[in-house]
Amino acid sequence: MTAVQFPLAGVFLTVVWFIAFCIWVFLFIAVVTDVFRSRDLGGAGKALWCILVFVLPVVGALAYLAVRGGSMHERAEHTVGRQEDRLDRYVHRAVGAPPPSTGVGATPEVADERAVLLRLHDRGVLDDQELAAALARLER
Repeated sequence: MTAVQFPLAGVFLTVVWFIAFCIWVFLFIAVVTDVFRSRDLGGAGKALWCILVFVLPVVGALAYLAVRGGSMHERAEHTVGRQEDRLDRYVHRAVGAPPPSTGVGATPEVADERAVLLRLHDRGVLDDQELAAALARLER
């Protein structure tokens, strides 16, 4: 191809369309993910939103954002919070400590942390210097 057949304006428009397509793909994935993440939608509601988004992609995605877009971040935060709770319980179970008793981001009491550090020291994960440093940080 020569420059006459494909001028700079054509390259610019191609880049703009490519970026718009990438944004639309991201939006499509975000909408479909949010549809299935929603606990307040039943099966029929999820099916109707999916049909609308798949049959009329641009209109469906924009309609979903207009109707339900305001609470998308709340559903995402709820999912992340549940994942953090699961990870927290897993880590505490792996080191032999009781999991924290409160919700997302909770930390065990100082005594529980001290017990975890002592168990790690007994297992050989922490040496004497590391244990002393960790206990000193815990006392602060």
